[in-house]
Amino acid sequence: MQPFPRRESYLRADPEKVAASREKYTAGLEKPFLIGVAWKSVGVEFAGSKSASLAEWGPIFGIPGVRFVNVQYGD
Repeated sequence: MQPFPRRESYLRADPEKVAASREKYTAGLEKPFLIGVAWKSVGVEFAGSKSASLAEWGPIFGIPGVRFVNVQYGD
Protein backbone atom coordinates (compact mmCIF):
# COMPACT_ATOMS: atom_id res chain seq x y z
CA MET A 1 0.00 0.00 0.00
CA GLN A 2 1.35 3.39 -0.99
CA PRO A 3 0.90 6.26 1.53
CA PHE A 4 -0.66 9.59 0.60
CA PRO A 5 1.96 12.11 -0.53
CA ARG A 6 2.86 14.77 2.03
CA ARG A 7 1.10 18.04 1.21
CA GLU A 8 0.34 21.27 2.99
CA SER A 9 -3.31 20.89 2.03
CA TYR A 10 -5.43 18.45 0.05
CA LEU A 11 -8.27 20.84 -0.65
CA ARG A 12 -7.75 24.27 -2.15
CA ALA A 13 -10.31 26.96 -2.77
CA ASP A 14 -10.37 28.64 -6.17
CA PRO A 15 -8.41 31.91 -5.64
CA GLU A 16 -10.71 33.91 -7.91
CA LYS A 17 -13.84 32.73 -6.07
CA VAL A 18 -12.19 33.44 -2.71
CA ALA A 19 -11.34 36.99 -3.80
CA ALA A 20 -14.86 37.59 -5.17
CA SER A 21 -16.50 36.29 -1.98
CA ARG A 22 -14.20 38.31 0.27
CA GLU A 23 -14.95 41.46 -1.73
CA LYS A 24 -18.69 40.78 -1.56
CA TYR A 25 -18.74 40.31 2.22
CA THR A 26 -16.18 42.93 3.25
CA ALA A 27 -17.20 45.81 0.96
CA GLY A 28 -17.35 49.06 2.93
CA LEU A 29 -15.23 47.88 5.86
CA GLU A 30 -11.95 49.71 6.49
CA LYS A 31 -10.15 46.71 8.03
CA PRO A 32 -12.42 43.80 7.21
CA PHE A 33 -12.68 40.93 9.62
CA LEU A 34 -14.85 38.10 8.33
CA ILE A 35 -16.29 35.38 10.60
CA GLY A 36 -18.36 32.37 9.53
CA VAL A 37 -21.00 31.26 12.03
CA ALA A 38 -22.82 27.94 12.38
CA TRP A 39 -24.97 28.11 15.50
CA LYS A 40 -26.85 24.84 15.63
CA SER A 41 -25.74 21.22 15.60
CA VAL A 42 -28.12 18.57 14.35
CA GLY A 43 -26.09 15.73 15.86
CA VAL A 44 -28.26 14.19 18.58
CA GLU A 45 -25.41 13.30 20.92
CA PHE A 46 -23.80 16.76 21.19
CA ALA A 47 -26.46 19.20 19.91
CA GLY A 48 -27.19 20.60 23.37
CA SER A 49 -23.59 21.54 24.04
CA LYS A 50 -22.83 22.79 20.51
CA SER A 51 -25.91 24.90 19.77
CA ALA A 52 -27.06 28.41 20.63
CA SER A 53 -30.07 30.47 19.67
CA LEU A 54 -29.48 33.38 17.32
CA ALA A 55 -30.74 35.70 20.07
CA GLU A 56 -27.72 34.68 22.17
CA TRP A 57 -25.45 35.87 19.36
CA GLY A 58 -27.10 39.32 19.24
CA PRO A 59 -24.47 41.28 21.21
CA ILE A 60 -21.65 39.65 19.27
CA PHE A 61 -23.22 40.51 15.91
CA GLY A 62 -23.01 44.21 16.86
CA ILE A 63 -19.20 44.31 17.05
CA PRO A 64 -17.99 47.15 14.79
CA GLY A 65 -15.73 46.27 11.87
CA VAL A 66 -16.76 42.61 11.83
CA ARG A 67 -18.90 40.98 9.18
CA PHE A 68 -20.58 37.69 10.03
CA VAL A 69 -21.47 35.14 7.34
CA ASN A 70 -23.99 32.32 7.73
CA VAL A 71 -22.28 28.96 7.23
CA GLN A 72 -25.08 26.99 8.91
CA TYR A 73 -25.97 23.80 7.08
CA GLY A 74 -29.30 22.01 6.88
CA ASP A 75 -32.75 23.38 7.60
